[in-house]
Amino acid sequence: MLSAKQQRGFSMVEVLAVVAVLSLMLAALAPGVMDWVRAARVRNAAEAVYSGLQKARIEAIKRNVPVTFWLVSAPDSGAPPGKDCGLNARSASWVVSLESPVAQCHIGPSTTSTPKIVTAHGAGAVAAGVSVAGLSADGTTPATSVTFNPLGQTTMNSAALSRINFDHEAKSARKYSVQVSAAGDIRLCDRVVESATDPRRCA
Repeated sequence: MLSAKQQRGFSMVEVLAVVAVLSLMLAALAPGVMDWVRAARVRNAAEAVYSGLQKARIEAIKRNVPVTFWLVSAPDSGAPPGKDCGLNARSASWVVSLESPVAQCHIGPSTTSTPKIVTAHGAGAVAAGVSVAGLSADGTTPATSVTFNPLGQTTMNSAALSRINFDHEAKSARKYSVQVSAAGDIRLCDRVVESATDPRRCA
């Protein structure tokens, strides 16, 4: 049989003490958790664009025709780019197609129907707080598209996408970039890394 002491349970003072300790622990952990969430959002947006560029390059080689990757506007709801889409150098949403998808992003994948979309991606809420900047080779001029030829190289010109920067409105978050070379090489790199020997460093 349990003694009276064993049966009494927890006092209000003990419960309050536990709650206070847990609150302090959560307060200490909260900034780190938020930094992790922000970094994950930036990286996820960058990885999605990286995958889209790889898809465009692979399809150009496979189909033996030029295929283009386009940054396009899309609803904030997370839905894929719609029929009112336009080219947007500051969007994390994209389309891979053989022809310009402007105002035609809603058309399903097809090898015959204009704009001959291969695939489309809407960044949506996953990229909340993430800012994007598609840039040409000069590093300052906005750019929205890059075309890969059947050899997997870019048909690079002064207006083609060469770098896409990803940042978060919280300045403490990681800063990623996706770089595209004239040879068709595609890299995801970390702009915070400064060591010349670290493979994550941006060129």
